[in-house]
Amino acid sequence: MPEQAPVVGSRPKKADVRHAILAAAESSFLELGYDATSLNHIARSAGYTKGAIYSNFGSKLELFHTVYQRRIANGQDLVMRVVERAFAETETKDELLDVLSHRVSEALPELAPWQLALSELRSHVGRDEAAATTYGQLYADRVTAFTQACKTHPAIAAAGEHRIHVLAVSMLALINVIALELSTGTAILTEDVLSDVFRQNLQGVLS
Repeated sequence: MPEQAPVVGSRPKKADVRHAILAAAESSFLELGYDATSLNHIARSAGYTKGAIYSNFGSKLELFHTVYQRRIANGQDLVMRVVERAFAETETKDELLDVLSHRVSEALPELAPWQLALSELRSHVGRDEAAATTYGQLYADRVTAFTQACKTHPAIAAAGEHRIHVLAVSMLALINVIALELSTGTAILTEDVLSDVFRQNLQGVLS
């Protein structure tokens, strides 16, 4: 009886490979941060070779950029989810000040890992032009998303374009700094203190 030829497995689709790599990369960046994540670790987690990553993304920097841009585009950025939820629950400026400041302070511990990864990327900006470009694009995307969301709330939209932009920049800056402080495990920044910090910032910009 003639031997049967071995069955050769079908080659995975490029879209499936990219999806697996992106999922593994997102988990790795969230768990380990930007600096500690290696392409070898992502490749093992995704079940592909490091060569598959290079053929789809080119570098860890490009992969991080793609992961975070996808989070923003898909509404997965936690900052934006918190902001949009607060906007949906309020109508007046006073209601918004209370709800948004509380929601943001409540979500900060969960925000910390991604803020840490972004800050690690930012630490390379002065020495790496590509890192500077990538971080700048991600920052601009986040400010734009925050600004567009603000325009959907009547109490903020009435403040005008300039104040909305100032609000987006100042809130993201506060979130970045405080999330990093919380990642150290400090007990000084209680939820009540943080809520008041954000409320004062919101009130100052919108008054």
